[in-house]
Amino acid sequence: MYSEKIPARQLSAWLFTALTPVLIQYTSGSWTWTLMAGALAAVAGWLSWRFGRGGLAGGIVLLIVVGSMMKDAARCWPGDNYPAVPLILLALAAWSAWKGPSAAARTACVLFWAVLLIYIVVFASGVQGVELRWLKPRRPEPNWPLLLLLLVPSSSIPLLNKEGRWGIRLLLPILFAVAASMIVAGVLSPGLARELERPFYEMSRSLDLFGVAKRFEAVISAAMTVGWFCLMSLSLSLIAGGVKRWPKGAIVVAALAMAGWMLCDLHISGGILLLLATVFWVAFPILAQGIDFQKKS
Repeated sequence: MYSEKIPARQLSAWLFTALTPVLIQYTSGSWTWTLMAGALAAVAGWLSWRFGRGGLAGGIVLLIVVGSMMKDAARCWPGDNYPAVPLILLALAAWSAWKGPSAAARTACVLFWAVLLIYIVVFASGVQGVELRWLKPRRPEPNWPLLLLLLVPSSSIPLLNKEGRWGIRLLLPILFAVAASMIVAGVLSPGLARELERPFYEMSRSLDLFGVAKRFEAVISAAMTVGWFCLMSLSLSLIAGGVKRWPKGAIVVAALAMAGWMLCDLHISGGILLLLATVFWVAFPILAQGIDFQKKS
């Protein structure tokens, strides 16, 4: 049950639902960095899906990455929501992963349409207020959480069935992140976007769609909540799928480890996390597939 694989279409929808809201939460006015990071992640994703074969180590790295960022799930909604919101979402994600990756993927596919519609509507509203002079390319400003999240599709290979192939749908989170960065920079200005803790959320508070729909912060908060839930369920599903014995126990242990990591406020530098992600999500899976191919031939 927990080692079952899912089609590329379902996995792509799951990744979009998990990544897009969280990526946009981390976006700033540096759309040039988002574009460059997205291009690198697209190449890494294509290589991984085309030639890679992931394993449990990649799932553990994803667990560490998400555990390191998980406290930011409390910022989905205004007010002091730490640690209640992250822990509630983690519990719901564990319950979803408990049912197996196929059930978790179906849940994400249903939520996919809601997330897609929310951001299309908000983008359409935001474009009206874009100042083209603020979209002038500037020196990229590194954003390590953004780059790490863009690489997450490379970690999802263990969930993919044998017929699954890299497809254009995997570029959607990258395209939405770039669009969000450009709209934030064009509406708020790059300088103001850098100063704000949640620039896209703050921007959404001043938007209206043709004078009818106004103040989109509630739906943006809902979308971010969905994104964190799906990202956590993806992490736990990868762990369960990589353990042959007691996968349910692995889900519980992994969820407790993520909660402990967050509550203890443990830190690993962005550079080290990026190195681990590159090695265990891209380099090792491709190398393992190459070695396996040579043995069979």
